[in-house]
Amino acid sequence: VRNHGERNRLRALLSGPGRSLFRLPQDLEEGFARHHHALALANLRAYWPAVVLAVGAIAALTFFSGIVPPDMLGLTVLGYAIMFGVIALVVAGALVPRLNAHIDKLVSVAAFLGLLAMHIATLLGETGNPMQNMAENGVIFITLAACTISNLSFRRAITACVAATLAFLVVVAVTGWQPHWAHFPFYGPGALLIAAIAGWSHEIRERTVFLQQRLLALEKDELDTMTQALSLMSREDSLTGLANRRHFDEVAQREWAGCQREGRTFNVLFIDVDHFKPYNDHYGHTAGDACLAQV
Repeated sequence: VRNHGERNRLRALLSGPGRSLFRLPQDLEEGFARHHHALALANLRAYWPAVVLAVGAIAALTFFSGIVPPDMLGLTVLGYAIMFGVIALVVAGALVPRLNAHIDKLVSVAAFLGLLAMHIATLLGETGNPMQNMAENGVIFITLAACTISNLSFRRAITACVAATLAFLVVVAVTGWQPHWAHFPFYGPGALLIAAIAGWSHEIRERTVFLQQRLLALEKDELDTMTQALSLMSREDSLTGLANRRHFDEVAQREWAGCQREGRTFNVLFIDVDHFKPYNDHYGHTAGDACLAQV
């Protein structure tokens, strides 16, 4: 009955509107949090070398392509140093056991710092130069990555992205530096809006998969239990609870083959209940069944 109720609850959640998945019951929300945390660790451990290689390749192309003006070389080096520092922070959270429990916070901080650094990079150099274009594209990429492939929860990812954008505007107000305001709506609020939509749908899919896996596991347990019960019923006499003739035939065949192979003896004990028929005729079949069960 408990399993039936849990199965109905899971099916009701899966058939409801997608937004309802963000308000799961407490036990399911806690289970999803553990599932999400384990998935984030597994993905980061599997893919961090590829991320390091990709960023390293971009850095190499940046420096060897000649697009970095001499007066911006130092700032570019500093920017990539910050980027690799952010990546190192995330990798440490995934690989160092003591930091595993804080991986979500570390990724949130990394997303904030990386996005803020890329926003600030859009202020460097003259408007329309290749470095500024790369920085604007980088803002879009990091914003999307924070809401999808980073495995941050939707709320954490959006919080980190919004905080980085607001911090950038504070930097602009304090320093007086002027970004390319005609481009800012696209790589700033525009990228954030697209990332929010992508992050929302990404987490809904992940929560749906979690509930489906839980439902499948529950149904598998029920099926295994039913299979065991049916297997037992097919080999057990319903009246006495003893093994039936089918089970006897299976065991006898197996044991006989073993005796032939190993040269052992094979013993069979045959038991009969004396005078049972008169007892059954006199007291009735119900009493006779009780008598057999007691014997």
